[in-house]
Amino acid sequence: MRQRAAEELHLTGATVKARIGLNSGTVVAGNIGGEKRFDFTVLGNDVNLASRLEGVNKQYGTGIMIGEATVNALSGQFVLREIDAVRVKGKKQPVAIFELQAEMGALSELHVERNEAYAAGLACYREARWDDALKYLLKAQRALGSDGPSEILIARAREYQQDPPPPDWDGVYDMQTK
Repeated sequence: MRQRAAEELHLTGATVKARIGLNSGTVVAGNIGGEKRFDFTVLGNDVNLASRLEGVNKQYGTGIMIGEATVNALSGQFVLREIDAVRVKGKKQPVAIFELQAEMGALSELHVERNEAYAAGLACYREARWDDALKYLLKAQRALGSDGPSEILIARAREYQQDPPPPDWDGVYDMQTK
């Protein structure tokens, strides 16, 4: 897999873009339906989370979002960037979300620099150190000119500078949409 190859497909002058949500876990799979109508499908909490992760891409401006269970199964084969911790709509338990970026060793130096700055900014954000978070996140955003996840956390950090979260804030973002 080359960087961005899984999220953009070029076909005779047209570009097709897709968002992908990946999660690993237990599912029920099979033909569901009645005597006259069969529909092969998968059901279960892990399927629902994968669907939510696909939607999370839209908010963060990413293409391939994966959950923690899949991260654990990949065992260092790919470059992943932890994006945030969220509570997806309909769930109480937070989940760390990761962007799948490339095969190991395939990222440019600028992408590596951006990822390091973003990781430092995310750590400061979670510690409610807004000034430090902004310093690193702005560096991450500048590394490649635009970065959806950095822009999201920059906006939140600026908002929290003006109106701090409650003392019991856990650093998890509650998703409002599917």
